[in-house]
Amino acid sequence: MRKYLIDPALSSFKANLHCHTVLSDGSKTPEEVKRDYIAHGYSAVAFTEHDKFIDHSDLTRDGFVALNGFELEYWTELWRGRTCHICFIAKDPENCGLGWSDPAPDLFKVRLKDGEKPFSEGGRLYRALPPQRLYTPEYINADIAAAKKLGFFVTYNHPSWSLESWPQYSRYEGYDSMEMNNFNGINTGFEEDNGRVYNDLLGLGHRISCISTDDNHNRMPDGHEKCDSYGAYTVLKAEELSYASLIDALERGRFYSAAQVNPGAGDPPEIKALWTEDGKICIETSPVRNISYISDARPYKRAAGPIGTTIEGAEFTPGPGTWFRLVVTAMNGNKAYTNAYFMDEVFA
Repeated sequence: MRKYLIDPALSSFKANLHCHTVLSDGSKTPEEVKRDYIAHGYSAVAFTEHDKFIDHSDLTRDGFVALNGFELEYWTELWRGRTCHICFIAKDPENCGLGWSDPAPDLFKVRLKDGEKPFSEGGRLYRALPPQRLYTPEYINADIAAAKKLGFFVTYNHPSWSLESWPQYSRYEGYDSMEMNNFNGINTGFEEDNGRVYNDLLGLGHRISCISTDDNHNRMPDGHEKCDSYGAYTVLKAEELSYASLIDALERGRFYSAAQVNPGAGDPPEIKALWTEDGKICIETSPVRNISYISDARPYKRAAGPIGTTIEGAEFTPGPGTWFRLVVTAMNGNKAYTNAYFMDEVFA
């Protein structure tokens, strides 16, 4: 019996789940970001300003969904030292809660500028203004746990740019997803093709998904070789374009991600469908160079045609591992990634 993991019957919605505007350290307004991302085929953007939770519900119209969120940072030494960045996306567009648990309950109290009003009084803007967050796993995990309790989808961001390795990222807990790619990081020279980090986290027992994001700040003009937009995205599979439906796709893992890991070479490949049937794992794609089967046990597997030719799908017999994921590589070197799927769930 065929069981779809990426269902072609569902609609595909291209989303950037990590974005900055003039409301923090970006150079475009939210309205300009919406306009330009729609022009590049996107249906949704998560607005994740640094340290600010802002309601962008008024942008959800014209075939576009604005997801409300924010990003927090934990530093050793500002800008130069190791850091951890976490994004929080509200599952409910009406959720504007920003209350946090120990170990630092006073750090995130709402503080408003002169003339601003609390959200409960009709204002739009909540601010979290930290004197200095603690760069410790206990502190970070407490924030993640508090955010989950408040109803946020939590992502661990750009481990390469953050200069984090196993001793750091192995100690974080409770988040929902991690950035497989961060296009801003790629364009500034970092190796943000984070498959090994994802494998490590899966090996620790974290049943998390992987997203690809721009983390755009738009400080460089479109067309520049270091433009940080439109290069890494997540394709959400949903029944309709609505806030609730897109969040449901995120929570259920109904998506794949893709990125220009070779910027300027062209578009990443497309994953059209992924399913299991008769004990096999099957995938249908756009024309690509190869498709790799990755797991926590040997053997890894790769499907490809003769040199210089393309394939448009593959079939794999599962190996002895506890999970698998697929990586699709186009002729131009760009990639698409499935989430990891666990054998005890997929073949139950």
